[in-house]
Amino acid sequence: KYPLYFQDNLFYNVLIFDGLTELKAVSRGLAANRAAVAIVDLNKEIAEVQADKIVKEFEVQTIGLECDVSKETAVVAMVDKIVSVFGKIDILHNNAASTS
Repeated sequence: KYPLYFQDNLFYNVLIFDGLTELKAVSRGLAANRAAVAIVDLNKEIAEVQADKIVKEFEVQTIGLECDVSKETAVVAMVDKIVSVFGKIDILHNNAASTS
């Protein structure tokens, strides 16, 4: 059902930096393998809805956050928030982009 396969369950804290949360196979695959997930999107509501879906389906610690990756201060604040919730970031998946 999910494209990611691991020999053992994951016990990692994960940041999914996903500018297009419609591309949710990575976050769902990691959550299916027991990883904690942070969904980050420019739109906070989209991130929170996706995070809630992951919590309900996989029962893993998940948060949804808003972040504009074109703003360094926003990225630093987002990382600080994730570290305060999860303690650390073990995996970073960046699917967001910015043009300048």
